[in-house]
Amino acid sequence: MESLGAFVARRKGDWEKLQQLLAQQRSGALELGQLKLLDSLYRRATGDLAYAQSFFPGTDAHRFLNQLCGSAYGSIYQPPRQHWTAVRQFHENGFPGVFRAEKLVNMGKHDYRLEPNVSFSPDEKWVVFRSNMLGQTYAFAVEVEKK
Repeated sequence: MESLGAFVARRKGDWEKLQQLLAQQRSGALELGQLKLLDSLYRRATGDLAYAQSFFPGTDAHRFLNQLCGSAYGSIYQPPRQHWTAVRQFHENGFPGVFRAEKLVNMGKHDYRLEPNVSFSPDEKWVVFRSNMLGQTYAFAVEVEKK
């Protein structure tokens, strides 16, 4: 088994190169050859981490490799970024098409000490509820227009 110093000296160049590629990758400036190298260096670093966990646990090298591999994993396997413009466009254009408010009845004179208990008919063509908006409590059914 090699010493910790020899292990670090032998592998440090690859770890530094991996750090450099990760910084470039975060800015979105990697070419295909660099992506392949990033993949290769990441896999080697995970092997180095396994080696350090076995033979040098608790050392600075072990902690460094754990941080490096965790950072690389997060950068390589991150989900696609959601752009705020796409979120805004959905909110402005898509969402209103999904949900649309429609006033079916004026409940302005309803005394809300009585719960309306709103429900849909099984065929979803009617909204059924109870109300005391006319004084006494009645059951109402209002047709829902479907488009």
